[in-house]
Amino acid sequence: MKHCILLLAILVSNVAIAQKEAPLSGSEKGEMEAGVMLGVGVGNSLGGYIRATPYTQYFLSNNWVLRLEGRYSTNGLGASQDQYAGVGLSSKYYLLRKSKLSVYGQLGYFYGQTAKGMYRNAWQSPPSELLRIERYTARLNYGMVNVGLGADYKLGSKWYIYALGEGNIKSKSSTVPTDRYNLNLGIGFRIK
Repeated sequence: MKHCILLLAILVSNVAIAQKEAPLSGSEKGEMEAGVMLGVGVGNSLGGYIRATPYTQYFLSNNWVLRLEGRYSTNGLGASQDQYAGVGLSSKYYLLRKSKLSVYGQLGYFYGQTAKGMYRNAWQSPPSELLRIERYTARLNYGMVNVGLGADYKLGSKWYIYALGEGNIKSKSSTVPTDRYNLNLGIGFRIK
């Protein structure tokens, strides 16, 4: 709860800055943009991961964006791998847009499937192997409301570095743990 209040305070305090005229970073009202982001992240439950995010977004105004994105993240290789694949619709509001730096808040809904590597006792085995542990993959479809605060720094006309802190404020997942908070850092490429 403290994190949500802190995020709200930061968003509200930056609204005054966003009202000042400045050269815009990126697209303007009525334009569509598509791209892909590749980054690393860390969450409070699942630990470190790699995330790929293809997206397309439409500028409803110079500061307000409607965004459709896919997400694929993984944290491990082979038998210990955990994965998430999903799609989401979000709204981004740019609090600050300078020639190279953009700061924004976002709110969205994501739906997807997680594949979580888990272990269990092999009770179906003969009595001599009652202590044997076997690995299986638990799959669960779930939705979550997501709120975040992020920043982009342009490296050129197409490339940018991004940082995004997110909180998953509602998750219908109870049997497989999901990150309640996460932080992502990476590089993005604007295709259009």
